[in-house]
Amino acid sequence: MTLSLASVLALGLDGFIVCVGLGTLRFGWTRRYLLATMCGITDAVAMAAGAAYGLRVSWENLIPGIVAAWLLVILLSGKRARALAFSLPIPLAFDNLVAGASYPIRPSLTDIAVAGAVSAALAFAGLCLGAWLAPMIAVVARRMLNAWHHVVHAALTSRFGRG
Repeated sequence: MTLSLASVLALGLDGFIVCVGLGTLRFGWTRRYLLATMCGITDAVAMAAGAAYGLRVSWENLIPGIVAAWLLVILLSGKRARALAFSLPIPLAFDNLVAGASYPIRPSLTDIAVAGAVSAALAFAGLCLGAWLAPMIAVVARRMLNAWHHVVHAALTSRFGRG
């Protein structure tokens, strides 16, 4: 195996982080498997394309912006967020495209398959963790909103003298 375990884990970490956030949407088990599989397949295909074509592009600086824009679209889409979530594996695969192109030794098919499987496993773990954290996040958000309400009420009361 040409790729180290650390680099394979690092390449799948972006999917894990994004999927923790997506897991709060509480997908069913089938959709979790499907989204995680899509993350693994797109990462593997991107790495294979990068290795095959040897793209020498520095897109590392664009990746966070692309992912942030995609997340903003999902957050603003409301009820369609679940459907749009399935498009996220595409921008998340750009790091694998660059990685496949920049390794001094071309990754083998085994390397690419392992990287895709690890990426899928990390994405699935992120979706499960997000679903588990969702109720706790809701409680914390409710408490923060309640505290903010009290702060604003106290400020307005002291400013305008109303009780």
